[in-house]
Amino acid sequence: MRSSVRLLPLLVLAPLLVLVLPPPASAGPPANAMNRVPTSERQAPSPWSYTRLARTSPAAGAGSPGSSSRPHFLPADVDFAVIETRTLPAAFTTVETIRERIRLRRHLVSRVINICLVDRILDPHPSESTRRAARRMGREPSGLLAGAHILAPGHKPGTFILVSRHSSPLTLTHELGHFFWLPHHRDPANIMSYGEKRQELDKRQTRALRWMARRYRRRAWVRVVRGLGDRRAW
Repeated sequence: MRSSVRLLPLLVLAPLLVLVLPPPASAGPPANAMNRVPTSERQAPSPWSYTRLARTSPAAGAGSPGSSSRPHFLPADVDFAVIETRTLPAAFTTVETIRERIRLRRHLVSRVINICLVDRILDPHPSESTRRAARRMGREPSGLLAGAHILAPGHKPGTFILVSRHSSPLTLTHELGHFFWLPHHRDPANIMSYGEKRQELDKRQTRALRWMARRYRRRAWVRVVRGLGDRRAW
């Protein structure tokens, strides 16, 4: 008990803002989507802290950093706090182009982790990073993404997360890793890979998470949220 109490002053609870759309007529998951985990490995996360911009509640696990994400970030003294839910325009049901990703910036909220939850994310021109990560797993990009970490110049904290409502909970964990600037990893068991059985972050990644979380706080890129019992949230 004493050990956990000593950690609390260092714990960073990150507020997330999630933008969610209503489900399409057909709720089936997209075929061959990148960085996905088999259905059998999906978990229904417990509700935790994030700000959500939504028309409806997200699909179970897709936009909620709950039971699948928290264990990987808590060793770095990072946690998440839900602070708000908002609605995205229906025009973003499917995000098809880079221009549409850029237009999402106008809906972002400053100094929180913004998560945009949509039905489908098309990727007709995969980045070299996506191609390399896929090739390490013996695959090629499919033209569909389960999630993406996107730059937002001039906006604090400078990036946001785009996630398909049909993705697994670990997709959001992967994209949150990118939010803390973890690169892709070669080990198929590592969450920052495109492996089908990814399940962990290594000690070096945990140290990098802790360092980046403190940097976000020092620069006030993500705000501290108070009034959450014994914990503080950014």
